Amino acid sequence: MNYQLPTLAHHQRGEGIGGIVAMVIVFVMTLKLGVAIIPAQMNDRTLDSAIAEELVKANAKKASEKQLLGAISNQLEINAMYNVKLDEMYTVQGSVGNLSVHKKYQVENNLFPGVFITNKFEGDITPDMASE
Repeated sequence: MNYQLPTLAHHQRGEGIGGIVAMVIVFVMTLKLGVAIIPAQMNDRTLDSAIAEELVKANAKKASEKQLLGAISNQLEINAMYNVKLDEMYTVQGSVGNLSVHKKYQVENNLFPGVFITNKFEGDITPDMASE
């Protein structure tokens, strides 16, 4: 007779400790990446729409580059975005009445000590983007 006594491990069901630890590590990494990436993407989207709205107004008024940058600066102050350096991040292109803005900047966030996530943003902002 080969009768074996059931063991505790034989009756257990569910995830082992190794699987639980692995799931916690993956969850923490996903959360840290989200905290590092999502705010920068949201700020970029907010900046793009604010600048596009100011472009529409400036092109309708036939404003100069200097007037456009002043209007954008005022709008950013209203939105409490004080850390934006317009001269370093944006360049105005085109002629009066047909202005567009080119953005090129990066945002660096700390993921872990000594490990940084860099979000790079580059592209043109046109008045057409105001309706999005």
